[in-house]
Amino acid sequence: MSLLGQAGEVEWARVAVGPTLGGAPRPPLMVWRFKLGNKTGETRLAASVRSYHGEVDWLLEHPNRNW
Repeated sequence: MSLLGQAGEVEWARVAVGPTLGGAPRPPLMVWRFKLGNKTGETRLAASVRSYHGEVDWLLEHPNRNW
């Protein structure tokens, strides 16, 4: 959360980990909303996720107010 705070003030956040209710595996999910937009911080955050290369792929979506 502190890294997100560098991109902008976080208004709301939710984290989900563990299997689905049916027991199927599910990757960790984090959803948040910035209070006010900060284009520079948001751009840097998106670039950081795109440039990450590791054993687990990361996906960053911003279809509406929530990321």
